[in-house]
Amino acid sequence: MNTQNHLLTEKHQSVMLSILSQTIPHSMNTEGDQQPKSSKMDLDPPQSMISTSTAANDRLHETIDVLLGSIQVLNDDTQQHSSATLRNQCSLQSLLEDHLKLKIAIQETNISIESLKPNQQVLLQDFAALKQDVEDQQAISYDGTLIWRIADVQKKMGT
Repeated sequence: MNTQNHLLTEKHQSVMLSILSQTIPHSMNTEGDQQPKSSKMDLDPPQSMISTSTAANDRLHETIDVLLGSIQVLNDDTQQHSSATLRNQCSLQSLLEDHLKLKIAIQETNISIESLKPNQQVLLQDFAALKQDVEDQQAISYDGTLIWRIADVQKKMGT
């Protein structure tokens, strides 16, 4: 049984009424009321005491109603906060899963890039060889004369 249901039970409310009815008349007598305290010998309480008791009961009922309303508001707030917490936990879990997926994707991308580097080196060497072949083909004359290409002529002449 939760707290809200317990507070609304008849047993709880009757206990609260009896406690409050004992404390309110006692506090009223100690607050300087000039009403004479009734003795056990009085069989009929005076009319002023009955009206005071009725007024005290009315105040007691009003206080209980206010307290029950406050408890209901607190219970509603608690439920709203619980719902918000649950939503936030679900969002956090989803974000953590997304983060993990992104981390794995980044690692896979880095592995792919690293595996392509040796291929890139081979392709650069092939490209340099093809470039040299193209340059060599452009140096060929079609009129029957040959043109010799000597690399590093300055260096060779200086020795």
